[in-house]
Amino acid sequence: MHPGDHELSAYASARENLDRDLEQAVRDDVLTVRNASGLGRHTFPYGAALQRAVVIPSLDLEPFLNARGIGLLLMPHGSGPKYWTLENAALALQSQEGWHGGTRAEFLDQLEGAAQRDELTVRDPRTCLPVKSPRARTFWELVTPADVNAWLENLAAPYRWNVVASEVEQELNPPEPIGPSNAKKPQERPMKKVALVAALQHEWASIEADLSDASRNGLKEAAHAGKHGEWFQSKARAWAVSRNKIRQAALPIHPATWPGGVTRNRLSG
Repeated sequence: MHPGDHELSAYASARENLDRDLEQAVRDDVLTVRNASGLGRHTFPYGAALQRAVVIPSLDLEPFLNARGIGLLLMPHGSGPKYWTLENAALALQSQEGWHGGTRAEFLDQLEGAAQRDELTVRDPRTCLPVKSPRARTFWELVTPADVNAWLENLAAPYRWNVVASEVEQELNPPEPIGPSNAKKPQERPMKKVALVAALQHEWASIEADLSDASRNGLKEAAHAGKHGEWFQSKARAWAVSRNKIRQAALPIHPATWPGGVTRNRLSG
């Protein structure tokens, strides 16, 4: 799903507010920023110098956020679940296939060589877009499981990389429970007008007249399948029910029964 305009506006507003709050926190000496070259405390964090400054997440940013009731979740570079460094991809395959360390090292060398020969798609970690990298570094450029599996398929390897969601990802995106409210329902197939009339006329006496006037009475908007002459039966019947056009079936009449015994009296004359 793509975010709507209101969601994008809300994000933009929150981002602007956060930027202002962080700059103010630096000016108030509440948030420490550092010089990117030596990671020492920045002595003049203003303007362009502030934009180039860095923070150490665990030492500077996490205490600042925690004091405001905000948690910090750090995701290591290229550790999945979608984008992986070559090193982490080799580790994941080692865990999946039960390789020992030597086999993993050989596999990593093959990954690196394939990336440098442009046989394996690698991605720029800043854009996640494919990039030709004759000097692909095992700790920096990224691959996806699909990239690796395409390479394995070309080599006719007897296995594929089956990614299992991490515990963190499962916590952030819990599986949707399966139940009556979200179980996948079979898709209803539309039917021709003649078949619709035959199916519902026994309880919907005015169906033919209502279909003839469907463009004006709302029936077409409610139940037309979009293809000429085809309708959805369930939607058409729901429309008829909402307008009290469905004839209620007569309830069967059961004779009253007497639960006790019957005594017969014979008169003698």
